[in-house]
Amino acid sequence: MTDNKPDICSSKLLELIRKHMESGKPDRTKNVFTLSGMPGAGSTEIARIMAKKLDLKIYNKEFIRDFSEFMGINRSAFDLVSEEKGDAKDFWLYRIFGGGEVTNEKIRQHLDKFFYALASMGNCIVVGRGGHVALKDVATLRVHIVCEKDVSIKRIMKRNSVSYQEAEQRYKKALASAGRFVWNIYNSRLNEAINFDVVINTTKLDDPEYVADMLIEAAQRRNFGVF
Repeated sequence: MTDNKPDICSSKLLELIRKHMESGKPDRTKNVFTLSGMPGAGSTEIARIMAKKLDLKIYNKEFIRDFSEFMGINRSAFDLVSEEKGDAKDFWLYRIFGGGEVTNEKIRQHLDKFFYALASMGNCIVVGRGGHVALKDVATLRVHIVCEKDVSIKRIMKRNSVSYQEAEQRYKKALASAGRFVWNIYNSRLNEAINFDVVINTTKLDDPEYVADMLIEAAQRRNFGVF
């Protein structure tokens, strides 16, 4: 995790999220980025650099796992609905919000509340999970990072010290499951550029700090009254 990981053990943070889930409204005076990316495209490092430069919190899959565990929900239950599994029956949301049949529509509504709570607190980067769909009208900038398949696989090889074949399997699995999750919950495809404000191909733009600076400048030029 990055240095910008929220302190999940803080009861103050927990109560703040609960409060904003109930009544919070996104604050347009604060920066709220959504960032998703293809495996090996470099989105994690880009998010880390942006967070450091702008003093933002990063809310990603690990954060949601930690949050669910903090709420007394076993991580194995959360894994049933992680992007890796692609299952629509979100047990951790069901346990938190409770009641009734678990449907894709109910999950979407609960995710919307969760994303809006984070946007209400502001000054953050929401990574993956369809945040770009839920926050399309309030995000400072919605970003998608892509990369050519072969280059992505080689980056995964290098980062994880695995063979090309193993890296390719990881690439295919992560790409398919992330897309399946967003499609099942939001009926939206991750490869549709219209769903984002900025799409950057890091095949040749392979300096994450340069890309982060580009995105920060793009956000500064938007008429949101931030920065």
